[in-house]
Amino acid sequence: MILNQVPLDKKLVTDPSVVKHLSYLNLDKNNVEFKYDYSASFPRSKMYQIINGKGKGNHIVVISNLSMMTPNNSKIIPGFYKVNDKYILKNNLFEGEVEDSGRIVLSINKLDCIWNPKLFLDQTEIKALGNPILFETDPINNNYHENYLEWDYGICKRYVRIIEGRLLERWIFAENPGNDIRIVHNCESELKPRLGIFGIDDNIEFISKDFFNIHEYPISISATETLDIALDGHFLHTISHGTFPQLCTSTQSAYNPEINAINIYLSLHQSTTVQNEWNWFCRGFLNFDISSLIENSNIISASLELVKIASSIAYGTRHGASLGIFSFNPVNPLSIGKADFNKVKFGTVSFCSLLHDLYWWQQPNNVYYSIMLNNDGLTFIQSKLGSANCCFGGRTNWDVDESGVWESGNESKFACYSSEQGTENKPKLIVEYEPASTGYQHKVAGITQGKVGGIIPGKFGFK
Repeated sequence: MILNQVPLDKKLVTDPSVVKHLSYLNLDKNNVEFKYDYSASFPRSKMYQIINGKGKGNHIVVISNLSMMTPNNSKIIPGFYKVNDKYILKNNLFEGEVEDSGRIVLSINKLDCIWNPKLFLDQTEIKALGNPILFETDPINNNYHENYLEWDYGICKRYVRIIEGRLLERWIFAENPGNDIRIVHNCESELKPRLGIFGIDDNIEFISKDFFNIHEYPISISATETLDIALDGHFLHTISHGTFPQLCTSTQSAYNPEINAINIYLSLHQSTTVQNEWNWFCRGFLNFDISSLIENSNIISASLELVKIASSIAYGTRHGASLGIFSFNPVNPLSIGKADFNKVKFGTVSFCSLLHDLYWWQQPNNVYYSIMLNNDGLTFIQSKLGSANCCFGGRTNWDVDESGVWESGNESKFACYSSEQGTENKPKLIVEYEPASTGYQHKVAGITQGKVGGIIPGKFGFK
């Protein structure tokens, strides 16, 4: 097992999320030190330890959903470099290249995933107007450089973006194309990228002109899935002339779950202008690999750290919904499907104080917001120790009660960045725990002897 011990000159706590978590607990950051950084064994978690004062000896583990290290313990460097007509991936969990033509070739565990998508407006193929542009700085997250390729198709733009452990493809429509759109991926390998919410099989995405006619722009069509574990996202459900109870009691969502979008709708309720009719309903989910936490330990505190983004507020203080964080129990946490939208998969007891949509809207955008978990939340994490997945879901009090307050053409929305936004903005779970007694299996500062992380077979975004 590989551990990356932090050198003496790097032990100060500088992670803003950890500093904020400590301040909520009235803990002096000078009494905490950074002990173990990301490693090949645990590429998604890092560990701090309280060395003096209240909670001395307790561990504080920060968990996210981006792998920061490769299996050979080298740091992942998202980006491309060009060789002739190809853009070669820099150090990552997989090797690969993207051709000027748009064809993508990836290799992981000696298996290839190859696709060469074509765009059709009705029955007419639309070709790119030229070769791609490699952006110097990622327009989505300026912490990345030379990781974003863009093709101009006239009616839309396509980009391919590489971050830690993930290659992401999007088709962005800034205006209505005026007809049906098909994206045929032309997969050339046994492994296939997982398609977005519009996938009608494992090779084609179809977006009807009716969809384009009723939605705001720009519209982003997610054409590929992550190559690392996809662990956060949301369900989008809509029905024609639906009532609120019909939407929230449906046994499956209208679309595939969105698990590769930049934003997560922890909850969204949108009403129409027709009395008591609703047309949009979202539930969000967050899933964290907690295998780096010591089994049989005592969970002391925990928080979800989410980067809040611009959200809408129309109800004000009168009728707005309030968000809670609940348990989420999908059939398979690593392969979430439409049926996991079913409300029975979500808990009814909130793990935090309810957040009114007006309060959420008033918080500053693009900074981490701490949601401290209550005793029910701590007990939930405690119950998951020894397993890899700890899943949380977003619901409102309206959702739980199956009763929304209708006002014409309004919405109540809670949104944050997903892991796909990338480093410095990814969701985090921070957990403080008192380590298990010495009689339990020996561990080193929260790292289980013999457990190996990194790339785990069967946990990729391939079908």
